[in-house]
Amino acid sequence: MSLLNTVKLEKLTIRCFNNAQREINFYKRQVEVESFSFMFNPETYSQYYENKYDRKQGINTSGRKAMYSFTLPERISLKLILDDTKVTEYQSLASLTASFGGASEPNVYQRVQDFLTKTCYMDGEIHEPKYLKLVWGQLNFDCRLGSVNVNYTLFDEHGRALRAELDTVCKV
Repeated sequence: MSLLNTVKLEKLTIRCFNNAQREINFYKRQVEVESFSFMFNPETYSQYYENKYDRKQGINTSGRKAMYSFTLPERISLKLILDDTKVTEYQSLASLTASFGGASEPNVYQRVQDFLTKTCYMDGEIHEPKYLKLVWGQLNFDCRLGSVNVNYTLFDEHGRALRAELDTVCKV
């Protein structure tokens, strides 16, 4: 057996929590954490760090050196892909199961709505969007979703979306 057959590919997972500590609340019977996994890992992600400097100076004075003012919260941007083109063995097996009376897989539009519900929309219990933890390899990033731009890029003959690209920005 080769090494390639024994290694499991780790998938990017976004875990969703109702509290800033990102802990499971046993008192409210929240035992399971909501999560969202992606079939395709991002090709790249970008982390942003930014400091702000103040250059204010008085009238009729010479130039002043930049004085540190504050540091903006860290942020990360990811392009995430949801695909329903049946290009992988996993999806083909899932679609075969569905065609023989098994549970059908949600389509791309439904998965985008699920993503938005779990990460973007206000949660009625905490009256704000959920707290997130991005987990993938060495990436372990506590954040909130700052923005997401959904681009539907491939469609079937009936106009149903087969692929969506989610350009996300998450902030600490």
